[in-house]
Amino acid sequence: MNLILLLACVTPQRVERSSARTVLGAAYLSEGNPGDAIVALEEATRLNPRNENAWEKLAMAYYAQSATELSRKAFDKAVRLNPTKAEIRNSYGLMLLNEGEIESSIEQFETALADLTYRNTALILNNLGQAYYQNKQYESSIQVLTQAIGRAPNLCQAKFNRAFSYQEINRTELALQDFQEVITQCGDVATGAYYHAANLMIELGDISGGCNYLRTVVRESTIPSLTQEASQQISEFCKP
Repeated sequence: MNLILLLACVTPQRVERSSARTVLGAAYLSEGNPGDAIVALEEATRLNPRNENAWEKLAMAYYAQSATELSRKAFDKAVRLNPTKAEIRNSYGLMLLNEGEIESSIEQFETALADLTYRNTALILNNLGQAYYQNKQYESSIQVLTQAIGRAPNLCQAKFNRAFSYQEINRTELALQDFQEVITQCGDVATGAYYHAANLMIELGDISGGCNYLRTVVRESTIPSLTQEASQQISEFCKP
């Protein structure tokens, strides 16, 4: 059966069932269950091959199961069905960025920004800023991350990312300011900001403040490698 005949068979009932399976698959994804998500979402795409939301979520589920090529093909189908939808382009961009295809991810994020109906533009700007950083376009990274922060002042991830770009162009004090704002706003889940701020404080001569931050990392971090690095620096720079 060719595609035209297949689409002609998509009744309103099949569209409704496809939508329901998409909702179920998305719920499985949010619960960290990509295996069951794939089952539900593959059914959703069979019921309605023009369900771009199902293809997008299926691509994400495939990628969570390390099925990268299947993920790419599902994203391509979603894009063909709705080339301007920001959610699809943003999700595709994140997959490509994670795969190290930085320039392709930048294209996806920039296309996503053209969708003026999307309301979480700050998230796309943050992702684009991260991609620019990885592409060593530090000034561009700072520019779009600043736009993200302007739209969402409490978006800690954007300030965290901007701090690294500031470091790369030797704007140490601005980098420290961003890390410290992350600590103020999101310190309970931002031990990485404590760690990086500590290093900058020590570099700028504030040994006492840096050591206090390093001790916070050792006390609160759930990342063993970060705790180990902080402990080593305490032994090197901090008095008992």
